[in-house]
Amino acid sequence: MDRLRNLIARGLSEPLDSDVFERCAASLLRPLYPGLVHVPGGTDFGMDGYVAPANEPPIVLVATTSDRGPANILRNLGAYRTSGGPSRTAIFATTQSMGGRKRRNADAAAGEEEFTLLNSFDRGWFAEELYRDPRWRLELLGIPGDSPALSYIPASRLLNVGVPLLGRVTELDDLRDVQGDVVIVGEPGVGKSAILRELAKDDWGLFVVDYSLDRLADAIREEDPRRVIVDDAHFRNDFLPRLRHLRDEIDARLDIVAVTWPGQAEVVRAELQPVVTFGVELLPRDVILEVIEAVGVNGPTEFQAALVTQARGRPGLAATLALLAVRGGIREVATGEALFNETEATFRRLLGNQSASVLGVIALSGDSGVSRTASRTYSTLT
Repeated sequence: MDRLRNLIARGLSEPLDSDVFERCAASLLRPLYPGLVHVPGGTDFGMDGYVAPANEPPIVLVATTSDRGPANILRNLGAYRTSGGPSRTAIFATTQSMGGRKRRNADAAAGEEEFTLLNSFDRGWFAEELYRDPRWRLELLGIPGDSPALSYIPASRLLNVGVPLLGRVTELDDLRDVQGDVVIVGEPGVGKSAILRELAKDDWGLFVVDYSLDRLADAIREEDPRRVIVDDAHFRNDFLPRLRHLRDEIDARLDIVAVTWPGQAEVVRAELQPVVTFGVELLPRDVILEVIEAVGVNGPTEFQAALVTQARGRPGLAATLALLAVRGGIREVATGEALFNETEATFRRLLGNQSASVLGVIALSGDSGVSRTASRTYSTLT
């Protein structure tokens, strides 16, 4: 699912500049072999690099991008021995994948020249190193380390990766078959992003995580997604018309999925003009209890009941509260402080710094409401 890992694997399987790879191999292997230096081609006497331990013969580096690894080992180590080099130990670096048989063949090739092959570093090893090394990743493969504009994973603050998706079989089945632009509506924490992330695993669509139209256009051309998903679209009403225009401009064959809250649904619909509106409903208490237990809160019963009540049918919120409890925040959950913080943070994005005051007025009003005078007084005091 990691786009960068996929790009690196693809890049290492393509033809590469052998001189750049030799320099890259020497650099990435240096932490394992202190003092390892690259020997430029043409003056290497069979060495692409070497380590010179004190009072010992050097260790020879053979590095290649060719799929004929044993042949390269024979040629390089043979040239080194013919030149009178004293070493009889070597390390091998290659952009090819090496299973057990290929490693045995490499060892045998080194043995023919009376060398011991200390270790072989293949495509898998270099892929892991390049994942963490932006300089060589860019120089060798031309892959920058910028995060992608489209991703299988949303940027949602409430998404609890690793928590199982429960009670949403119907929603998954219905959305798999949906056609055209869609507005998905549901309360905060009800699990909208989790449902879509599950679908994204099967290439149903990709989440927009960078709202630069230039980067997004390149990502759409490269990934060719069936759908792009705009999470929390009510925070980006101006983005939806621009996304529609971009789709037409680059003639992209994709549908737009906009995710929003019930109170903002009409505004989002007006900007997107969708074919379908899909609602994600609250879940019953027994399913919320399953979510809480799946996170690891298996008792006491009274505490589980308090979490179920606070979640109010929203599995995303239930998972967030349960995870907080598991990580030691039981007091905050039990007193309702965690619930307030989560609610206030959610509304702060929509209302700004006035969110606490507005929520205070709502709490003060109860079921019957309060007068304007009382609400103004409370807002002033807070």
